[in-house]
Amino acid sequence: MVKNHCLAKSINDVAWSLFRRTLEYFAGKFNTTVVAVNPRMTSQKCSDYGAIVKKSLSTRTHKCNCGCDLQRDVNAAINILNLALM
Repeated sequence: MVKNHCLAKSINDVAWSLFRRTLEYFAGKFNTTVVAVNPRMTSQKCSDYGAIVKKSLSTRTHKCNCGCDLQRDVNAAINILNLALM
């Protein structure tokens, strides 16, 4: 169904909102919190130094001038965690 370009955006929006509602429901049930974080620029920003390091989607490693050398997804995960803890 997602291959149908007319419906794909609507289907994806419904799936993400249902996923978020499910997370919030179980967070309340188990007495914890869910924090929504904007993932924009999380793989570009250095998790150690904070500098923006531009890279294409095919670049899988984050290398910063400060010496930080991480897998791109690990760098993004650290940045998202830091945003959630603020």
